Amino acid sequence: MVVVRRPVNRRRERDERGKGSSREGAAFTAIGDILRESLVPPQTTAALYQAAAKIPGVEVVRGVTAAAERRGVAVAQTERSRRQEWIFDEQTYAYLGERSYLVADTADGPAGTELSTTAVLKRAVVSNLGQRPDR
Repeated sequence: MVVVRRPVNRRRERDERGKGSSREGAAFTAIGDILRESLVPPQTTAALYQAAAKIPGVEVVRGVTAAAERRGVAVAQTERSRRQEWIFDEQTYAYLGERSYLVADTADGPAGTELSTTAVLKRAVVSNLGQRPDR
């Protein structure tokens, strides 16, 4: 998996650890962890997209542009002044990446500040730790 990631405020994340989130936020995060960290079949990715879209407070947003300038459809959740969006291909529901940004002024910056953006350009299974997939 090739990932493009912009830095986030790690100190702020550390300070917020352990404060918990809503049940909906925890479910959204759990699905995001699977999307981000696992190589799953396309049908499973589509099922995760559909499950996330059913979580109360989660929105489906069309016409979202992910990192690497790819357009798709997102499932998005806002919690504690931060909006998290997972972006999928509109036809296949392949996971394209994610982005997060502030929706209110906070110590991390004014509303609209992008906190992170990720683009999944390629995913593959390799034989050895540290090995890169063929291009």
